[in-house]
Amino acid sequence: MSGPVDDGVSAVLAANDAFYAAFSACDEPAMEGLWALQHPVSCTHPGRAVLASRDDVIASWQMIFRGTQRLRANAEGAAVCMSGAMAVVTCYERLCTQAGRVLGLLAATNVFVREGSVWRLVHHHASGMAPGPGDNDEDDSDDGDDDPSISEGEDPSGGHGGGLLN
Repeated sequence: MSGPVDDGVSAVLAANDAFYAAFSACDEPAMEGLWALQHPVSCTHPGRAVLASRDDVIASWQMIFRGTQRLRANAEGAAVCMSGAMAVVTCYERLCTQAGRVLGLLAATNVFVREGSVWRLVHHHASGMAPGPGDNDEDDSDDGDDDPSISEGEDPSGGHGGGLLN
């Protein structure tokens, strides 16, 4: 039997999509199920210290989900680098309110390992991006022109890391 060889990239991207779906839905059981059980895990939320235990990582997501402002996170521009049973996904996170107001753009790295036949997270890191040339740091007004969509293949940072959390 011959056919296309599954290089695992689609499965890793599906796991990455599941992470952002759980994040956006504030789905605690789904988020907990995405994290590795057989490997050490860690997580670095923007502006926070590194969390280096599974219990601390899961507790951090529970706190985020129970916060007063619920967020949606959309992964954009995902790229996968694989090596055996490990995969690194780099992408941009476009953070929005549940109503769709764009809050900012973060650079993110998600590291997955294969546990049996399932790709699970061992590390998530998201951080803000510095303003680039042409960004207007002095105008924090919300003029309603935020466009949370990005065209296929477009660099969400505009080539200079322009998205910021204000």
